[in-house]
Amino acid sequence: MSSQRPAMHAGEAVAEALREEGVERVYSVPGSHIHPIYDGLSRVRSIRMVTCKQEPNVSLMADAYGRLTGKPGVCVVTAGPGCVNSMAGVAQAYGAASPMVHISGAVPLKADLEAFHGVDDPAFVHEMFKKITKWSARIERIEDIPEVLAKAFHIARSGRPGPVHVELPRFADYSEYILQEAPAVLSAYQVIPTKAAALDSEDVERCAKRLMESRAPVIAAGKGVIRKGAMAELAELRERAPEKNILLFGFDDATNSRYRGEDQRVADPKLFLAGLLERLGDYRRPRDEALIKRMEEGKAALRASLVAQNAPHRSEKPIYPGVLMDAMNAVLDDRAVVASDVGNCQMWARTFRRIATPESFMQSGVWNAMSYGLPTAIVAKMEFPGRDVVALAGDGAFLMTIGDLPTAAEYGANVLIVILNDGAFGQTFMQQSNIYGHTYGTAFRSPDFAQIAKACGAEGIRVSDPHDVEDALRQGLAATKSRPALVEVMVAQHPYPKL
Repeated sequence: MSSQRPAMHAGEAVAEALREEGVERVYSVPGSHIHPIYDGLSRVRSIRMVTCKQEPNVSLMADAYGRLTGKPGVCVVTAGPGCVNSMAGVAQAYGAASPMVHISGAVPLKADLEAFHGVDDPAFVHEMFKKITKWSARIERIEDIPEVLAKAFHIARSGRPGPVHVELPRFADYSEYILQEAPAVLSAYQVIPTKAAALDSEDVERCAKRLMESRAPVIAAGKGVIRKGAMAELAELRERAPEKNILLFGFDDATNSRYRGEDQRVADPKLFLAGLLERLGDYRRPRDEALIKRMEEGKAALRASLVAQNAPHRSEKPIYPGVLMDAMNAVLDDRAVVASDVGNCQMWARTFRRIATPESFMQSGVWNAMSYGLPTAIVAKMEFPGRDVVALAGDGAFLMTIGDLPTAAEYGANVLIVILNDGAFGQTFMQQSNIYGHTYGTAFRSPDFAQIAKACGAEGIRVSDPHDVEDALRQGLAATKSRPALVEVMVAQHPYPKL
């Protein structure tokens, strides 16, 4: 019996690669350049296709998957507009160190001028992605598909995680094939293991010594601890444990010009923390009860200040945003996931939201792309079906992502969506008011989001009385047992609370 592998088309080769990498979900909007990939995936039962309705949300969902699971989020988009429309989520994943494999169709390798979904330069999309990814590849031969995709997954999850872009050109304009018409016998797919920065025992020794000698060490932990799943090690270190007293450990792929001297090093957070704990052995720093008491009193005073600032506004109409924030804290437990969009909602929630887990308050990151909330919440609910998941957004940001509200209902991602409706792009509205004393182009007429939610198969609740906010949130959460729910809160513009 022959052991030769069967010949396959390019789309089947992509589907095989995703299967071998253990991919469970693919986020996509269909297009003619990627029909062969869809065809290949249709025969892989272990992968669930999540068909989105807005191309920007495709990469935002892949970004969210990477952040929540630590595994590369995979999205597939068509050539040209599909790629460009999804760039924001890729750039966001790059800044957030979120592993992603962004796969796209492309115009033919030797496309003429005005090719379908193309411009004069056939490779322009590939070039654009180079600046917002760890690696961008344009496959030119069907035989290279297994090797390129294996490298893409390897790069996405190794070192400092991040997005990669891989595009597969169409055989010819309007062709039903990718790269070539004839199927080919390809090499078996080989997963490349994840690579982590090697643990340097001298770095561990130096850090351990400095910690044990220090009087009051402060740990400033970044996203690398979350991305590498090192929260437990960090928590254990916390229990033990001028510029020259700062130790910086980054999780880039390698050192670069930003790292200077022996106190600024590159390390895998999980490996380094594990090594540091081992080196510390039985060492335990004596508890500073006075310091702990001062910190607890400081937190309590901060909470009391926020309560005092809310007090004069508890009966105001439109609703004071702080009243909503208090209500959210009252109804959500410590396991709840809150994905906040960009804008005023984010600024209020940053101050009020109670933090218990890495998912208690998820934000877009330095790229700060509006439309982050709903796609992230949809993915979070799919990954954590037993937890309450909230998408928090202003009316302007939600209008940028509303097209996938039906997707949440379609896939049973029963999230609670909380909309702060003030009829404006609230943050820029306030900025203009503060800078110029007037506003221009930042206010608009909002629709009735509660009615739209009902039309999309979700529960819809509109609340305009501040005394009804908490009950409305509880009603919305109860509805998520069977469907998504949207609570639209009619709020007013107010300065952010003072800390």
